[in-house]
Amino acid sequence: MELILFRHGIAIDREDPDCPPEEQRQLTVEGELRTRESALGLKALGLSPERVLSSPLLRTLQTAAIAAELLGRSARPLAVEEWPELAYWVDPELTLQRLGALRAGQVLLVGHRPHLDALLAVATGGEGEPFTVLKKAGAALVDWSPPGGELRWLLTPAMLRRLGGGQ
Repeated sequence: MELILFRHGIAIDREDPDCPPEEQRQLTVEGELRTRESALGLKALGLSPERVLSSPLLRTLQTAAIAAELLGRSARPLAVEEWPELAYWVDPELTLQRLGALRAGQVLLVGHRPHLDALLAVATGGEGEPFTVLKKAGAALVDWSPPGGELRWLLTPAMLRRLGGGQ
């Protein structure tokens, strides 16, 4: 199974006096734009996930909706599925256990740092000590088959935007 790990876009700053509770922090206008441009980069790579799974926090659900819209096909629109196992406080081993029950060729996982970095480490046979830093609206592709996998690529948001035709 190919796992596309996609970190949420730029969200409202925690220090902003108008910042809502953590679960309701939303993408900023710039965050929506950059996430869209990054998702276009994923599309330019020819990615076609069968499922889109997202942490239940608002900023990840917004990111997942943008990606689902751009990566889906008119004949096969993608629905976003909330997965509590993608919340940033969940042990990545639990996330992989649930993923192991899926029957899919390619899955887009939308989540947070440091969870996605730890998930990538565990999915590639490590002990969970992150060796990557996914930037906001950055992505990685892991070819995964339990118990381990191989990191195929890791792209910054700027790289994805260029691939998608943006700046």
